[in-house]
Amino acid sequence: ILLGISIGVLLGISFSRPISKLVLATKEIGKGNFQYRIDMIRKDEFGDLATAFNFMADELVKKLLIQKSFGRYVSPEVLDMILSNPEDSWLKGTRSEASILFTDVRGFTAYSETTNPEVVVEALNEYFGIATQFILEYGGYVDKFIGDAVLGVFGVPIPHTDHAERAVKAAVAMQKELQERAS
Repeated sequence: ILLGISIGVLLGISFSRPISKLVLATKEIGKGNFQYRIDMIRKDEFGDLATAFNFMADELVKKLLIQKSFGRYVSPEVLDMILSNPEDSWLKGTRSEASILFTDVRGFTAYSETTNPEVVVEALNEYFGIATQFILEYGGYVDKFIGDAVLGVFGVPIPHTDHAERAVKAAVAMQKELQERAS
């Protein structure tokens, strides 16, 4: 009887510890701690579950990084579309009507040649921030930064019938904000 009880206790411990580790890991991921990993090397289903859990945490970290970095330049609507359908038609070439907003800082080359690099970078980052803010606010996305220029696209991949109006409104709002900050 004592041998049976001892074996039962040992089996109970060998099952409850991995389950406790998985419960703790699930709580950590639920709190947003995507760096949490389970250190469990076993040749059974618990080991497989721990490996799968760690893989899931790695994928969540990647998705979060994509959202944080890529989400700075595209609207939440476009980001959701891309993340929910990563292999969908938005990747394929289609003929669409779109509006392009191209901004450029007048006199930037002369300014950058006579100003300290730290000041130039700070001013450029502020300008890029303002441009990005209004492009996203009006439903566009930032296609690229080219030196001191920003290229914003409206109407694709999310079609908007008023894409031209959105681009103009973004340009006007951007210009107004830049003029206010320059004053």
